[in-house]
Amino acid sequence: FKARKAATMVESFSSLSLLMLLICLQSHLVGGFAPGVGCLLGLKGKGCTEGLRLAPFGRDKLTRQCSSTQLASNLPLLRRTSVTMEVESISTPVSILDMMQDAGKAVVAGVDAGLKRMAIEIPLPVTGGTELDDWPGGIKQKYSVLKPMLAETLKLLNFTDSEIQQQEFLGISDDAIGVWKNSQGMAVVAFATPEVLAQLQSLSETNTLVLINHQFFLDEFSAEATQSFIDSCTIVYFLQSLSMKGPGLLPVKGYMLRQYPDPFKVARRTDEGGKQVLKTYAEKPARAVLDDLFYKDSEERDKDLGLFERLKRIQKEASNI
Repeated sequence: FKARKAATMVESFSSLSLLMLLICLQSHLVGGFAPGVGCLLGLKGKGCTEGLRLAPFGRDKLTRQCSSTQLASNLPLLRRTSVTMEVESISTPVSILDMMQDAGKAVVAGVDAGLKRMAIEIPLPVTGGTELDDWPGGIKQKYSVLKPMLAETLKLLNFTDSEIQQQEFLGISDDAIGVWKNSQGMAVVAFATPEVLAQLQSLSETNTLVLINHQFFLDEFSAEATQSFIDSCTIVYFLQSLSMKGPGLLPVKGYMLRQYPDPFKVARRTDEGGKQVLKTYAEKPARAVLDDLFYKDSEERDKDLGLFERLKRIQKEASNI
């Protein structure tokens, strides 16, 4: 009977030891905190003083002591297992003034880096829109909105007051392709189109050229010279709000921000109101790339979202259209 009881105790202890070993191995795989394996399994006996923090990339560091004579006293440590992950977020400008200052700083950084052709893409506040059209006045209406906004950016680029107030155009004035030049060899052009490509090339030969919200809508039919010219312009500032979709057409809000010399940062707006970076890109990503990125993120992040909450989000999105 004593022999059977001893065998049963050994078997139970072995099973528990195996369980503890598996738990420790799992903690190692996820990079969390695991008490010393030897201590947990009772292999070192009394006075075990080794605790092991397993870093996410495999760097072991002794950071904690566990002193125990019984296996059970170590079990509460497992409940405190946690994985700390650093989450990058972005901060978007809170006002038009901040946005235009950020754009100016990005151009300055580009000049310091030796860039000669740069581009800025920014959202414009809708003014005078109707239910059918945000911009019933077309490109001239957009020019009238952008011109006063540009003053802050031009100041940072060392334009004088008289240079900021100038009203010149490339092509005919109805096309509203505004151009501002300063005495230090910089030309800023708004709403440029392929029709003024030759003039843009001429300007860039003697000036640092900055395009703002250019209208080069390129596709497979675009001329090679047009494509080549736009490719030669580095986007130094970019800000865009994104309306994306997850599984089941679940609305997902996001942002794309680039302020030179930083890369393009694509972020998702979280339920808590933050802007969590999903991925960064050296070049502006295509729409299809963004669709895939947000869909996969939503597939994992929103997998436990209830039906009511999903319908609520879809209804809210529909009311904003």
